[in-house]
Amino acid sequence: MYNYLYNLLGGVSIFIVIFFVLLPLIISIAILVWLHNISLNTHKIYMLLQDMHPEELLDKNGNEITDDDLQPLKGVFIGGNTRLFARLKKHFPNFIFIGTEEKSFDESIVNGKDIVVIYPEEMSNELKSFTFDMLEKNKINRVIIDGEDTLNDIIKKIVDTTI
Repeated sequence: MYNYLYNLLGGVSIFIVIFFVLLPLIISIAILVWLHNISLNTHKIYMLLQDMHPEELLDKNGNEITDDDLQPLKGVFIGGNTRLFARLKKHFPNFIFIGTEEKSFDESIVNGKDIVVIYPEEMSNELKSFTFDMLEKNKINRVIIDGEDTLNDIIKKIVDTTI
């Protein structure tokens, strides 16, 4: 009889531990992961909305930046995807865009350019190495952007470096 009760209570205590300790812990972790994903998605949506409804762009001297200020700039944008290039071409029609699939490019492309914009997160290792070696040799103005930069951030970086 004693063994029967011990086994019964042992089974009940395992059920209690699972139901009242482990299950709430698992649910809490799942909720935290879900909230973290919502936070990341909200940040991405915020970044997209900011690009769709740009704030007033000001250069480092406090002057408003307009598309007329950007039109004469000549540069090369290295790394990135077609969606980003399409958005940038509206503001920088005199830029050359080199995609992520390239491993190198003709160095003469950067001659006479005001700036080279580099997006290392969207570049192959070969393209990164080639680009940074070429820029060191030629001492060209450069801006490095990352995935957290909005369109406005990219424009501000370019303008602050060139104008």
